[in-house]
Amino acid sequence: RYISVTGVQTCALPISSIIKDINVYFDNSASMFPYEMGTSNDFRQDLNSFFNILNQQKGIKWDFYSVNDAIYPIPGLSLRALVADNNIYNHFKNLGNHSTTNYQEIFSKVLKKSKFGSLNILITDLIYSTSQKEKLSAQDLSRDFGQLSNIIFKKYSDSISLILFKMSSPYKGMYWGNFDDAEDSSRINQKRPYYILIFGSKPEILNLVHNK
Repeated sequence: RYISVTGVQTCALPISSIIKDINVYFDNSASMFPYEMGTSNDFRQDLNSFFNILNQQKGIKWDFYSVNDAIYPIPGLSLRALVADNNIYNHFKNLGNHSTTNYQEIFSKVLKKSKFGSLNILITDLIYSTSQKEKLSAQDLSRDFGQLSNIIFKKYSDSISLILFKMSSPYKGMYWGNFDDAEDSSRINQKRPYYILIFGSKPEILNLVHNK
């Protein structure tokens, strides 16, 4: 069986019988909310299709998390309730700080949980937001992402693999510039990209890609 994902790039992946747990992490920053307000419901429909096809394998345990300044479990949320709701963010919009995305903590914990038998899925626009009040220079951004790469990803590079889907969906709302600078921010109504990142052990990711 294959996962077919529509978006800017379309890929097909077989479902693996060795996967027992799927953890889904929703980027709960303010820049994600306008995807739910777009001129169509592509965002929700694509995610629901993605989840439903993964769930064709029986016995998978699903857990859901909200991520921004930290990782917050979403209590009592089932896959059935999630796909039935017209607005996914209804279930966790009130969790955490919407103005900060702590990617170092998010990726560190997601990679740590990506052991054999478990897939970890991050849904995000990959927009970097910090709690700092000053604007970051290019050197600051290079330093932060260098730390993310060298300290976090390097640690798991021998055991964990990643599949990244670039998706696209209508986006209706505020698009923020650097630190909410009014001069760099504007209200838009157009398609914008977002991303689905799947982390897993190397054998599982290879199985997803190559197993017939």
